[in-house]
Amino acid sequence: MHLLVYIDDATSELMHLEMVETESTFSYMRATRAYIERDGKPVAFYSDKHSAFLNNRASANGDGMSHLGRALEKLNIELICANSPQAKGRVARANVTLQDRLVKAMRLEGIFIEEANAFPLLHGSP
Repeated sequence: MHLLVYIDDATSELMHLEMVETESTFSYMRATRAYIERDGKPVAFYSDKHSAFLNNRASANGDGMSHLGRALEKLNIELICANSPQAKGRVARANVTLQDRLVKAMRLEGIFIEEANAFPLLHGSP
């Protein structure tokens, strides 16, 4: 399982968390749609260079855009891909904390992976 994490860069607030079986373009599109429908459209997304965000092989038109990148462009959302591990620090730190605390909280509540996205902590509730 993978945890997709959306963080507000200005406030460090966890905006959207979603557990998915595979970290794919489809899972990011679904999570991004849920995020936008609930919280509105952001000005930009800051991400790593995962293939869901950036086509590491040149595309037919040579822009390196993935399907998700093109969808964000159509929505007028800028995609900024981090060039170093240090640039992804906020999400990396949040993931370390979540991997520790979230897993323990879910275990205490008897939540299994199949039920994870219904767990209140994944929706910002206490």
